[in-house]
Amino acid sequence: MIIEETEHARQRRAERAIDKKDLLSALAWGKKLPCRFGRKYQYKGITYIVSWDETTEITCYASRFEMKKINISEELQQQYDVAKQNLEQDPSCWKSNTVIVVDTSGSMRQSDVWGARSRLDAVWLCIALDFVAHRLESGNAGPYDVISVVYMGVTGHTAIKTMPTTWQLYNKLVDQYNSRQDTAKGHGFYIPSLKIAEEILTCNKSSSCALALCFISDGRPSDHIQSKDSILESVESLGKKFGRRLTFTAVGIGNHSSEFEKLKNMVDTAKDFGVQSSFVLPSMTTSTLGATLTSTATTLTKTQTEMTDVKTQAAQCS
Repeated sequence: MIIEETEHARQRRAERAIDKKDLLSALAWGKKLPCRFGRKYQYKGITYIVSWDETTEITCYASRFEMKKINISEELQQQYDVAKQNLEQDPSCWKSNTVIVVDTSGSMRQSDVWGARSRLDAVWLCIALDFVAHRLESGNAGPYDVISVVYMGVTGHTAIKTMPTTWQLYNKLVDQYNSRQDTAKGHGFYIPSLKIAEEILTCNKSSSCALALCFISDGRPSDHIQSKDSILESVESLGKKFGRRLTFTAVGIGNHSSEFEKLKNMVDTAKDFGVQSSFVLPSMTTSTLGATLTSTATTLTKTQTEMTDVKTQAAQCS
């Protein structure tokens, strides 16, 4: 069978490394779905739309992963309420404080991450499944590990602020993912989000709290040229304040490493002040992005252990 393809369809398949033979398999074995514009087939997580006579491929895209919320029992709710109260009243009970900065610029709409409909969808999936759910299930995080999510933008925006790592947080992330209200649009300004991140990281003065900043972007900052030195100054400020207590991970989403020079510079600057820093350019799949967040969590756990050991030794010597 010979099937022509539109330029749009060709681009979609190239972005997702979908072979043309996969389309032929979908036509032969895929599930037929209703469609007003032609014929729609779903096969192995990919949806294909072809012309009515099935001679022209119109487009293809990954089926959106369905995330469902966890039922919150009365016991889980009580644990959450107690933790929230303790976190507000006693800074010393905080085990870790993580801020995840997410690029929500228009380019994050691109659908070139395998396993997600868009780059932004992939980020939400991995935060919810890998940084929250996996750590809860493995026992590597709990209600005294707080997480914040900050969006890039002209002024920056705090979507989630110092929320305990609980199934309630997971459900909130699922709501964010499913609602699709926070769509990718506009530009990605680094400085406003970095300032918000610093404010959140310094909101708890306890020296026993491990800190992490995960900065996820798919390109160069949109900040004015004269402001770009201020980006490194912001990172320098974080390094001076926290040093080794801080884990800093810069994640580049995209296929062009040349787009991430500023992210690499941020990592180099942080390292100069003893911050545990790394730049990661994962392959364009949700699994490798998830592995990056898991690695950040592992480093954060190691920092917690080191700080606990130091605190114990200090107590024994006093």
